[in-house]
Amino acid sequence: MDPVLYSKKAYEFSAMIFDEISGNEEIIAYGMKDFLEGENDDIIGRMLKPCKRTLLHSFIENFIKCIFEYYRRKQVWSEFRSLFESVDVDVPDWIPDTEAMEDFDFELPNDRQKDELEVILSISIPKIVPSVFRILFSDRNFLLLFNEKLKECRIEEIGLYDRLKRRKIPKWLEKGILYRDRGICQFCGHDVSGVNNPMVEKHYDHILPLAAGGCNDPTNFQLSCGKCNRAKGKKVLKNPQKLEIYW
Repeated sequence: MDPVLYSKKAYEFSAMIFDEISGNEEIIAYGMKDFLEGENDDIIGRMLKPCKRTLLHSFIENFIKCIFEYYRRKQVWSEFRSLFESVDVDVPDWIPDTEAMEDFDFELPNDRQKDELEVILSISIPKIVPSVFRILFSDRNFLLLFNEKLKECRIEEIGLYDRLKRRKIPKWLEKGILYRDRGICQFCGHDVSGVNNPMVEKHYDHILPLAAGGCNDPTNFQLSCGKCNRAKGKKVLKNPQKLEIYW
């Protein structure tokens, strides 16, 4: 798989989604309830068992689609050009340059242009989703908020009340969490990679515990040492994410 590319649009979408999930600002009329009501994929199955196509991947894609439906209604064509350019997709000739947008006497797209726009969006949005996912997946504070929203809405919208069972974590997810968390316990900061001490305990902990309504989506895991994980137990710890300074 090709490495993801960061872009201004990826950071813009990440900020919009963070604000939506955290409740800071409603950018568009789309939230977790809309997602769970409209998602056609196996929502419950992905809550029960880790899948590479995470619930956050799907939420990001649906959120961006909703944004561009809003932009289409408001005729904000500069956003379409900005997205297409950010993922290196050819921009249709009938969409004017961003600089000329304000002074351009733009006619509404005809049916052929609307169909063309739909096709290009279907190519462009999946291209930027991995970049947005990478940004948000790196923020454990956001992941806790995301999983708390999942918990609230899964009970209201799906009626999934029971505590979910712990599942065996696949190797691909272990590698991903180990890489993201840089081999250190996310509570005490001790190295649990096994490089310096092959006997160290390495736990893959649920950010929102299963006992507190958490699920087995890959977005709900973090790296922990055995001591910290046992001390945490069923508690939800909203500890600030710790990052070392570069110099």
